[in-house]
Amino acid sequence: MIPSLSIAACLLIVVYFLNNKYNLLFVLVVLSLIGNLFSVHILGVRMKFISIISLIIFFFFILGRLRFYQNNLKFKFYLKYELLLLFITGVLFTVFFPWESQFTDIVSFAQKLEMKALIGFTRILSDVMIVLSIPIILFKIKFKQNFLSKLFFSIILLQFIVSIIDFFTGYYLRQLLFDAPELLSDRFFGFNHEPRALGRNSLFAMIFMQHLYKSSNNIDIYAKLGRNVAFLSIIISFSLSTYIAFIIIYAITSLKSLKTLFVTVFSFALLFFVSVKIPYIKNNTIPKFNRIILEGKSGGTVFDGPEIFSHFEATNAAYLYFIWENPQHLLLGTGPNLINIAYEKYALINWQEDKNYFVSVAPTLGLFRLLARSGILGLVILLIFVFKLKKRILILSRNDVIRQSRLNLLYLSSLLLLMLYNQWFYFVLGYLVYETFSEFKKNRL
Repeated sequence: MIPSLSIAACLLIVVYFLNNKYNLLFVLVVLSLIGNLFSVHILGVRMKFISIISLIIFFFFILGRLRFYQNNLKFKFYLKYELLLLFITGVLFTVFFPWESQFTDIVSFAQKLEMKALIGFTRILSDVMIVLSIPIILFKIKFKQNFLSKLFFSIILLQFIVSIIDFFTGYYLRQLLFDAPELLSDRFFGFNHEPRALGRNSLFAMIFMQHLYKSSNNIDIYAKLGRNVAFLSIIISFSLSTYIAFIIIYAITSLKSLKTLFVTVFSFALLFFVSVKIPYIKNNTIPKFNRIILEGKSGGTVFDGPEIFSHFEATNAAYLYFIWENPQHLLLGTGPNLINIAYEKYALINWQEDKNYFVSVAPTLGLFRLLARSGILGLVILLIFVFKLKKRILILSRNDVIRQSRLNLLYLSSLLLLMLYNQWFYFVLGYLVYETFSEFKKNRL
């Protein structure tokens, strides 16, 4: 957001917190889940509302009382072990065996090795703490599902309307409210900094709204409408990675019956023949798919390694080349937010002459991002937590329809995380922790 609105947003969060306005805090959480431009920019660091709120709750509620919340919520918070691992590797790769960059002397203060580790650890801490913060907020507001579906539907619809208006008005609202880069033109952004973020957030939102709809026995009209509008947002994002993730997700969910599989295949075929007539998809999305996926021309430098590496997007290919030559970093990762420096020579694509340096970005594929930060060990810790949550759902969910809907939400969100890293995943975990604990309380009455 623009500086004045960033300051106002920070003050608003503090005021809401001090006055126990948790329902309004939750509105800010949902806004930043739907649109990543609902964030504040402080000292060169951009953080979404949900991150700030989770950190505040961590420092005022959770810090020093983790065991209390584990006992009361009836589950063990295994994700704390990944945080411990990241703290250790952060110290290891900034103090004892520091990663080196050719741009150390000219990058901004926030891009220095030690600051990147600190900022990276804080970001991951905020992501992980969402899992505990969401149950705390939901317990405070004692919401009903109708409130949840209405809120999400309203914001999803508002974003879709703003996307259309902005597209035809030269992005007037975007420039008025947000401090966002103008990377592309003639695309739909919504409340996000780039089109693929619109698509990815909408994909997670669609899966979540589908859960709300199914768990209401298909009677929650707001959940149904929210799911449909989120689907339309995915379409207008014209994001290749989102399209691929969407196809994989729904291809998997269609395997449960031949009828569902036939309907899905027919729907995808129809959607494909219609979408290829859209000029942008015809002239950009399909050529990009052919160039990267089929021809292996991502624009990055090709290093020694299997030929298949070149068929990944540039940053993901860079990670594969890095691990191919440095397999020792597959077990524990490279530290919090340090992969940008660790695989710098593999990720340099374009020299930014106007800034005199290039800042590489982390892998965009969720699995590679998880492995890059905490390795196989960190991934195993995450999967253990997901498995324990699955067992909790199976044991505590008495209604078969709701149980299956919760499991589907957990499975699909976990699969999506491996493709598209997103804070939505941690929100879903927190929501399911709350839902299953509420079920536990009901069963005890």
